[in-house]
Amino acid sequence: MATQTALIQDEVIMKSGLDNFKVFLAKEELKNSGDEFYWRLAFWKQINEVSPQITFFEKSQNLDSGYLSHSWHSFPAKFYPQLVRALINICKVKSGSVIFDPYAGCGTTLVESKLMGFDAVGTDISKLAILITKVKTNLNISTNTLEKTLRNIRSNFVQKHNDKNIMHEHTDFESHWYNSNNLRQLKILKLEIDNIKYAEIREFFLVALSAALRRIANTKSGQIEVRYKLRNKTENLIRLFENKVYTMISDLITYKQHVPNTAESKTSIYFADASKNKLQNESVDFIITSPPYGNGLDYSKIHKLSIALIFGEEELEHFKNSQTGTLYSNDFNNVSVPFSKTGQIIINKLKRISASRCRSMARYYWDMHSSIKNMYSVLKYGKTCVIIVGGTKIKNLEINNSVVLLEIANYFGFKTKNVLNWCYDKTRRSGLVHKIKGETILILEK
Repeated sequence: MATQTALIQDEVIMKSGLDNFKVFLAKEELKNSGDEFYWRLAFWKQINEVSPQITFFEKSQNLDSGYLSHSWHSFPAKFYPQLVRALINICKVKSGSVIFDPYAGCGTTLVESKLMGFDAVGTDISKLAILITKVKTNLNISTNTLEKTLRNIRSNFVQKHNDKNIMHEHTDFESHWYNSNNLRQLKILKLEIDNIKYAEIREFFLVALSAALRRIANTKSGQIEVRYKLRNKTENLIRLFENKVYTMISDLITYKQHVPNTAESKTSIYFADASKNKLQNESVDFIITSPPYGNGLDYSKIHKLSIALIFGEEELEHFKNSQTGTLYSNDFNNVSVPFSKTGQIIINKLKRISASRCRSMARYYWDMHSSIKNMYSVLKYGKTCVIIVGGTKIKNLEINNSVVLLEIANYFGFKTKNVLNWCYDKTRRSGLVHKIKGETILILEK
């Protein structure tokens, strides 16, 4: 109790380097709910004479961005869920609003929207991201059914693993990334999951299995992208899998016990390119998204093991070439971007540095041109759009993406309400040393 009192009185900075984003424990808001869980009150300092207040669920005294389903699957460079909440409150999103994230990724925006009671819709070009988001937002799934299914999976796995006569075909890709013993376990467990009748139960276990893959694969530790390192050790896959599933079930139980009833809020996630309109015009009340940065992460390399296992190895090549602003732009030759003066200056400088980088950045700006056009179309008049984007560097050339995206937004008619600096340096999380230096938050109005 003394510790709690001290925390109530003292300001707790969430991460070093965060500017103006603090966490406080407010005595009148603190609600004890067991030894390990409590409510905290967080807010962003005053902006334009508004002090938005937000609440979120946390498991420890330190900042925890992996509460409830947020930690179910790794996804580099994802949103801070607290940041999503802060921006929803700063922009005064009203009850009954529909929130849209065109670059939904692993679903942070959709999860937070659900926890706050908003309807939300997202799109993404990654089938794995769609799967993860579907599972992370399905928080009312039956935990009894999950536990019963897990027991059946374990029983069948042990029986088949002990039967040395059972053989499985494997591809060259699989033989490269897993040693024979770990691969055999993976094949048995994946087949058991595939045989689950109900899609929502099957998808839940697929996400749990995907989250455990790097623990058994021939990969270097501490790397964002999948890089090869032979692993001779035979891992206990079923134990790793069970531990992950039980953690996820525990989070579901916590959600049902402590989070206000949000069953009426609806979330939808679609497999769609953000540059191609999926939704009806003027159908959403608030947009919040963080698009790619043009020189950032290649998710086809980061999630190659999961994509190959769940969706097939042929999906890897398709996804690699379909990412927004992909580096694989050899067939893209339009290096004119008439909608952004700053973007054209950057493109012209890149011509003297690297022809391939010039093409990839031009394609990125054209992709964002189409994406922002679609955001403008689906947003209702008078409503707010928030775009969070970071700057990058290509061979000592500073790429100020926020200025370019702001020019594109103004080109289509968005008004600039505010531009905020989000000072967290993501290089520690993404591994992009010296490439991403903080982010800019563009708050726009249609």
